[in-house]
Amino acid sequence: MGLDSYAYSMNMLDAAKLVPGEQLPGEIHAPDIAYWRKHHDLHAWMAELALRKGYASNWASFNCVPLPLTLEEIEQLDAHAAQERRTNRDGTFHSYAVQDQEFLDKARADISNGRVIVYDSWW
Repeated sequence: MGLDSYAYSMNMLDAAKLVPGEQLPGEIHAPDIAYWRKHHDLHAWMAELALRKGYASNWASFNCVPLPLTLEEIEQLDAHAAQERRTNRDGTFHSYAVQDQEFLDKARADISNGRVIVYDSWW
């Protein structure tokens, strides 16, 4: 067992069906734009965001809960990950630097094309 995390790109109509705290509806089929295995630092950052946005009631409840991300949140994540890479060379943001950057670039491009980026995880 372990942490599996995904980022999806979905259209606005499907994104409107997301309900805070509930799993991704079965009728939504959004393509993955990223997959991470055991990227605990990313998940912790997303869990804190989910708590602030009301998508989780506590850290432990943030499991199989899709979390839509805005462009501003993508930019905040990018800044946070860059800072973590500079100060913590043993953390997973350092280990996943290339993969994270690919995700951030895809997310920005898809958002600029009117799509919604959603983070989801299973642990």
